[in-house]
Amino acid sequence: MNRLSLAPVTVNDLGPLDLIAAAHTAGFDSTDLRVLGAPGAASVAPLIGEKPLIAAIAGALADTGLTLYAATGIWLLPDFDLDSCLPALEVAAQLGVEKFLAVGNDPDEARMTANLGRLADAARSFNLGLALELMPYTAVNSLPKAHRMIRACDRSNLGLLIDALHLARAGGIPAEVAAIPAKDIAYLQLCDAPKLLPAGLELRAESLGSRLYPGDGALPLFDLMDSLPANIVIDVETPVARNNQLSGVIRATLAFSATQRFVAAWKAQKSIQTIGTK
Repeated sequence: MNRLSLAPVTVNDLGPLDLIAAAHTAGFDSTDLRVLGAPGAASVAPLIGEKPLIAAIAGALADTGLTLYAATGIWLLPDFDLDSCLPALEVAAQLGVEKFLAVGNDPDEARMTANLGRLADAARSFNLGLALELMPYTAVNSLPKAHRMIRACDRSNLGLLIDALHLARAGGIPAEVAAIPAKDIAYLQLCDAPKLLPAGLELRAESLGSRLYPGDGALPLFDLMDSLPANIVIDVETPVARNNQLSGVIRATLAFSATQRFVAAWKAQKSIQTIGTK
């Protein structure tokens, strides 16, 4: 079975405690945790050094049985400072996070790759995995470039985050994903979208607020699932614009139910294909 985790972008307005509650009510196995905010995006709830909030998060996880899968997000910018990232890694490790998400936006690929390797080493010292996400509006804007950086770093705790929307908008296809060794893939962020970027919408705006539930769009998601390791963790990142006014619990539940239906349909299709080859 594929473990399902709730990405915070799905319910953008929720703080960590409400996010955990919504994920638990909806039926998710895990959720993610915003530790650091993204440049140019809305600020996140301060967490580093906030001992009461950290204790409350730990308590909520214990009460619900939920786990934290990934933490966001460290940006590899030209002025990247590893030491400033260590408190974020420490908090994530303290709360049982499994992987920390990194985004690359440095035009100097050699410097960015070197910093990615240093960050992976630091993450490993906290027993954390590190996932590099390609985004078409950042310097890591293609699957070949992202994988090239992963190979160059050659760290056992470092892999690629495959985001279905970003892959498509970057011109990537599932066959390219299938050619990547399983050890180089960290996890999947799943959503759907129209085949082409809607008119009047920028890539980042679509990513943060106008995705669709799996099965509601035109992305080749069955093929993408076929290209990935069989039991890959699925991080459900589905901020659906038409549902913005619904409660966080309802949005999380809709995301969970749609993803369950999609995974069931994908597995049913695979079963039919298997029977057909016998």
